[in-house]
Amino acid sequence: THWGDHKPYERMDILKGFRLVDVSCGMSHTAVVTSTGIVYCWGSNEVGQCGGMCYEPQQSSPLEIPLCHKVASVSCGATHTVVVTTTNRVFAWGANGQSQLGQGHTNTVPHIVEITFRSDTAESAPIRGISCGIGHNIAVDLNDNLWGWGWNHSGQLGNGTRDNQLLPKILMFNVSMASCGGAHSMVINSSLELFGTGSNACGQLGLGHCENRTSWEKVTTVPTDCPLVRCGEEFTIVISTNRKAFSTGLGITG
Repeated sequence: THWGDHKPYERMDILKGFRLVDVSCGMSHTAVVTSTGIVYCWGSNEVGQCGGMCYEPQQSSPLEIPLCHKVASVSCGATHTVVVTTTNRVFAWGANGQSQLGQGHTNTVPHIVEITFRSDTAESAPIRGISCGIGHNIAVDLNDNLWGWGWNHSGQLGNGTRDNQLLPKILMFNVSMASCGGAHSMVINSSLELFGTGSNACGQLGLGHCENRTSWEKVTTVPTDCPLVRCGEEFTIVISTNRKAFSTGLGITG
């Protein structure tokens, strides 16, 4: 589909009357969270990214996900979905070929699973936020520890390797915010310093070059007062405290 071929936006009547508090899109599926903590998914469901493989491979209308927990936020990877509940528990469903469901293996999981966070080196805490890349995930807990797992081909987990991570492990401390691109990751620490790792073919790490990184590297091309970062597949945008926006990476479509 070309940019000029898209249809006008249309309101989805099935969600009429709901107040939506979060939305995320994967490669071919969408997930939203309502103010009452309910998750709806629709789109491609070939690997269960819309709530499990017991449903049709194409979900043409929003499907309520059968969770017995109220959800606070959602993030979609390319073909998987992860949510954080109002009690800071984490659940996931969809593709698991790179262990993006954090179960310690890469087997197909045809149902919703809970992800647990355990560490031998630091005290773990409930998760307060999560972000998904194509096949990797990073999460920040209430102790400001950064966790990561899943696909690591480009070093997007920043653990010094390119090996996939089967289970969540702590990657960094004192993190205030984190965001995943397609195969790169960006974080802001408690001092409002920006760090990046992973794919950098388009300069999305903002390091002044286009070489991939497998360990976290400080970004010095932006001011050290940026409390907000968001990543697209191959670009990054940060917002400073005086509301100035800085961007880096792929820009061929504006």
